[in-house]
Amino acid sequence: MQPIESQYSPELKTNRKRMTYVAIAVIIVVSGYFAVSHMSTGDTVNVNWLQVNLQYTAGSGNLGPAVQYIQENVHTISGGTDHTYTITLRDRGTSSSSVLSISSDTPGFLIKSSSHLPIVVRPGSATTLSFTVSTPSANFVGNLVVTLVVGP
Repeated sequence: MQPIESQYSPELKTNRKRMTYVAIAVIIVVSGYFAVSHMSTGDTVNVNWLQVNLQYTAGSGNLGPAVQYIQENVHTISGGTDHTYTITLRDRGTSSSSVLSISSDTPGFLIKSSSHLPIVVRPGSATTLSFTVSTPSANFVGNLVVTLVVGP
């Protein structure tokens, strides 16, 4: 039996082999890029309670106790991501209250944005305050403490 002879020139065979190697290299590079760029840090953040500290200025105090807790441990957040919280504020007094500023007192949490401040809460009414925090790029379990400065 005679060996089968290829009808392709040696140059064509070499070029096909080079193209195959290039295609495999491109596939490896692209796959590696997507694997690294979409890789999660694996860090998880579990906020058990949102602790809201109300720092009242003179002549205010209508939004309730100076420290309030809102249960939040219903889900786990990926570390290094943004998460939005919403707080309902009720004015129980006879004069309006204004939320003047918001800040995070928990290391690693940074408030990136919030509802337009100041927010005025009229007597006997309620309003919501939304804010977005950047979570730490590390494992965390505990309370997120935010401070609202409230004035008349």
